Amino acid sequence: MSHYNIAWIVVGVCGLLGGAITYHLLRRTSWHLLRMLCVALLVTVFVVPAPVPGYEGMVAPAFVIAIFESFFQTDGKPAASLRILGLALLCVGAICSLSYYFFVLKKRNKASSSD
Repeated sequence: MSHYNIAWIVVGVCGLLGGAITYHLLRRTSWHLLRMLCVALLVTVFVVPAPVPGYEGMVAPAFVIAIFESFFQTDGKPAASLRILGLALLCVGAICSLSYYFFVLKKRNKASSSD
């Protein structure tokens, strides 16, 4: 197994661990949508890949590329990684909100109307 694959395994495990810790910290909140959104968005930020500028065929977490291109490169171009990250966060937020609406609110409305 290459170092590149091991690095992505570490990134994935850290993303899932961060999501589990966030879920545990928010377990007492009564806002289930907020908890689900926070966990999903945090995991998304950790694991969404973006191409590394100057290294053809290599990808890294988009937030890392955005930070390095913004602050550590004199002529850095973080727009591509920020665009990828923003689109991924928007999609995950929409999916979480729609799934909450269809699976939780519809079920709750159906149960309250049958009483």
